[in-house]
Amino acid sequence: MKNQVNRSDDHEYEQEKRFSRSVILAILNFFGLVTFSILLATGMTINIIFIIILIIFESTDIYDMINSKLIIKDIKKNKMFVDYEEILSDNNKINQNVLSNTSSKTQELVSSIPEQKTIFNLNNIDKISYKDLKQILENIKREEKFDFDYSNIQDEKPMILSKKRK
Repeated sequence: MKNQVNRSDDHEYEQEKRFSRSVILAILNFFGLVTFSILLATGMTINIIFIIILIIFESTDIYDMINSKLIIKDIKKNKMFVDYEEILSDNNKINQNVLSNTSSKTQELVSSIPEQKTIFNLNNIDKISYKDLKQILENIKREEKFDFDYSNIQDEKPMILSKKRK
């Protein structure tokens, strides 16, 4: 998979082109729908089939935009994982504080994996979102930058600080 991720630049570029093309076509179809609606409102006779065809094209363009954006995010997530795999595979750096600001799904996944196994690997990276992976990496870098040491902490729950409301 690492080779596929490293060679995914062409596929990512194609998906970005597909996304841009879908945005342009969706905007054009929208203006076509608005124009036909105005013409219908003014009393001109327009075949309703044109409007139905534009609605179908509009919905397929929106689907293509969403689909290509999801593929682009997945490619970026896989690239990020391959680039930082060494940092993520070090279980000593993964603790509950590193998982702060991530989804509960990711936190449950990490807590369900035994300590002896690598937490983040190619098999389970698809279960983690791009946003969560990015947040975990930021938290790890922050801990390294400020030299946080959690080796003497007994409690597995992260500390949560909150302001007292008056």
